[in-house]
Amino acid sequence: MDLLLWDKKFSVHNDSLDAHHKQLFELCNEMFKQIDQESKTPVYSTAKVISELHMYAIFHFAEEEKLMEKYDFPKLDEHKKLHQGFIQKLAQLKEQYESDDVLVDYDILNFLSDWLIYHILEVDSEYIDYINE
Repeated sequence: MDLLLWDKKFSVHNDSLDAHHKQLFELCNEMFKQIDQESKTPVYSTAKVISELHMYAIFHFAEEEKLMEKYDFPKLDEHKKLHQGFIQKLAQLKEQYESDDVLVDYDILNFLSDWLIYHILEVDSEYIDYINE
């Protein structure tokens, strides 16, 4: 069972960015599977998924920001700050997990999935008319 299911309501009408968002969904779903089977899954597997999510988010945000800059999206600076906040939070969670200060649990997963859903539906939707001319 997946935590996040892709639906056309998440589309930003850009094939590349939609593919990125789908990959972020998949990584969150993979983390959900790891947590759900924690007793059966080596800890390094969960750490690997967190690391992949962190790296992919950095890549995706950079690509998204390039498009917003190319098309003079007026809220680019605000958007970048939200991206930076997410990357910092993910880096913090990754560091805490790797140092055994925190267990990756459903609270963390809920934060990630809620942030992603809100960000795509509410924040990313603001650039649709700018990057899809």
